[in-house]
Amino acid sequence: GQPMVFREVAGRRAFGALLAASALLGRGPASHAAVELSDEAALVAEAWADVKRAFVDGGRLSAIDWEARRKVYLRERSYRSMDEARGAIRELLGELDDRWTRLLTPEELAL
Repeated sequence: GQPMVFREVAGRRAFGALLAASALLGRGPASHAAVELSDEAALVAEAWADVKRAFVDGGRLSAIDWEARRKVYLRERSYRSMDEARGAIRELLGELDDRWTRLLTPEELAL
């Protein structure tokens, strides 16, 4: 398959929209509760959403219940540092069991 590499970049797109955050945390657009994600949680949410949008093997996403992964990684966990968030993303991507899908940090991209 084609490699899917997630890049964490210093100026990554803002992910603080309340509607997007609400949707990622399992609340529908009708929910008016404001949800603010930390930068660390936003990075995890962005990786989760990118996989949902672009991962080619939809059957694999269904088999591991990708929607339930969102709950585990965004509602049931908190991240105190970007290193913790990156570790969670690597763990999350590892659940796909796809050697081509991985997170590359800015330092790894510079090599």
